[in-house]
Amino acid sequence: DGLPVARAEEWVEGGSSMNYYSRGYPVGFIGKGNRYYLNNHIRLQVAINPTGEENSYNVVGFVVEPFSFDHQSNPELCEKGLNKETLDYSNLLTFENPKSVKFSYDVTWEETNMPWSQRWDIYMHGSGGDQIHWFSITNSSLIVLFLTALVAMIMLRALRSDIAKYNATDIEDSKDESGWKLVHGDVFRPPQKLSLLFPALIGTGIQLLVMIFLVLIFAMMGLVSPAQRGNLLTCTMLLFVLMGSFAGYHAAKIHKVFRGTSWVKVTILAAAFLPAICFTVFSIINIALSIVGSTAAVPFSALLTLILLWLLVQAPLVFLGSYWGFKKELPEQPVRTNQIPRQIPPQPWFLQPYVALPFGGILPFGAISVELYFIMTAVWMQQLYYIFSFLFLVMIILILTSAEISIVLCYFQLCAEDHRWWWKSVCWAGSCSGYMFLYSVWYYMQDLDMDGIVPTLLYFGYSGLISFCFALITGTVGFFSCYWFISKIYGSIKVD
Repeated sequence: DGLPVARAEEWVEGGSSMNYYSRGYPVGFIGKGNRYYLNNHIRLQVAINPTGEENSYNVVGFVVEPFSFDHQSNPELCEKGLNKETLDYSNLLTFENPKSVKFSYDVTWEETNMPWSQRWDIYMHGSGGDQIHWFSITNSSLIVLFLTALVAMIMLRALRSDIAKYNATDIEDSKDESGWKLVHGDVFRPPQKLSLLFPALIGTGIQLLVMIFLVLIFAMMGLVSPAQRGNLLTCTMLLFVLMGSFAGYHAAKIHKVFRGTSWVKVTILAAAFLPAICFTVFSIINIALSIVGSTAAVPFSALLTLILLWLLVQAPLVFLGSYWGFKKELPEQPVRTNQIPRQIPPQPWFLQPYVALPFGGILPFGAISVELYFIMTAVWMQQLYYIFSFLFLVMIILILTSAEISIVLCYFQLCAEDHRWWWKSVCWAGSCSGYMFLYSVWYYMQDLDMDGIVPTLLYFGYSGLISFCFALITGTVGFFSCYWFISKIYGSIKVD
C-alpha cells in the first residue's frame, strides 16, 4: 500500500534524547577530513505480523539501515554481516578516483505483534519538536484570538461614537465635519491604476481560498493522505482547476462595481494570470532539472496534460462564472460617488507604506509562523505532516487576523481623509507573504544544506510562488473585509 522505507534516527537536545523515524535514507554522508562517502550497502529489516491463516503474514514495518563499504578492501566482512562497530574509515567507500560501484543488501525478518492498522504510526511522530509544536500552536492561537477580540472591541467603541456624532450633527455644522464622513463621496470611486488587474487578482484569491479549505476538509476526513505520494498535490491541482468558476464570478462582480464593460479582458486575466506565472516558474525549474539530468524533471507529456487541463476545463469554468457574475444585479451602494475627486491631505507617518505594510503583515504572519516551520520541514526534510485539524484552525485564525488588521488600517486611513483604499486593502494583509518569503530564506540558511544552483533555484522558485499565492489569499480577505466594513459604516450615517 505504498508503505515507505523508514530509517531510525535520534533527536538530542538539552541532554535529553528521543528516537524517531524518517522516510528514506541518505545516499551518502560527509565524514572525517571533509571527505564524501557513498552508502552502497543497505540492511532491510522487515516486520511481519501473522494474519491468522497458515503461512500468511502482513508486512507492518519496513526499516532500512545504510552502510558505506568498500567491497574490494575486505569482501569477507560483508558476508559475515556489517555493523557500525566493525567498520572504520579504511573500509568505507569514497567518491575519490572514479570506479565501478558494487551495491549490496541483506534482509532480516522480525515477527511482531503490531496490528496492521498501526503500521503508519512510526511515520507520524517527527523529531522531538512535536511537543513544542502542540504548545506553540495553542499559545499563538490564544494570543491571536485575544488580540483580535481587543482590536474588535476598540473598533466598535470608536465607530459607535463616530456614528452617533455624525448622525447628531446639524446641517449648519456640516461644514466643520472631519474624519471618515468627509470622503463619503469618493470612498466607492474605482481605482485609477490597474483597474482590470484588480478584479482578476481578487477572483484568483477567492479561487485559491476555496481550494485550500476544500483540501483541508478532505484531508481531515481522510479522503486524501500525505502518506500517499502525490495524492495531496493531485487533489490540490484538480480542485484549483474546478474552482475556476469562483474566480470568474467574483472578478466579473468587482469589475461591474467599477462600472466597467471590459468583462472579457477581466475574465482572460482571471483565467490566465496565476496559471501563466506558475507555468513559467515551473518550466524554468524543469529546464534546469533536465539540464543536470535529474529524474525529478517532468516529461513534456505531463506539461501538455497541464496545458490541456487549463484550456479545456479551467478557462471555460472561469468564463462561465464570469457570465453569471456580470449578469447578477448588484446591491445599491450606500452613498453616491462625486464626479470630481476630493483632494487628499498629507498623511500621517503611521499610514506611510513603509510603516503600514510591515505592520499589516506581522500579526497574520505570527498566526502561522509556528505551523509554517513544520510544513516546511515536511516538504523539505521528508517528514509527514498529518495534523490537518490544527492547520484548519490556524487558517481560521489567519483569516480573522487579516480581516481585523485590514479593517483597523482602513479606518485610520479614512479618518485621515484618504479614500484610496482598494489596492491598499490588498497590500496590508498581503504583506505577510513578504515575511513568509523572508522566513523561507532564514530556513534555507539555518536548516537546509543545499549545494548547487539547481537545488537553490528549485527551493526559492517554489518558495516565491507559494508566497505569491499566499499574498493573493490574504489580500483577498483584506479586501472583502474592508469592503464590508465600509459598506456598513457609510450605510449607518445620514448623508445630505
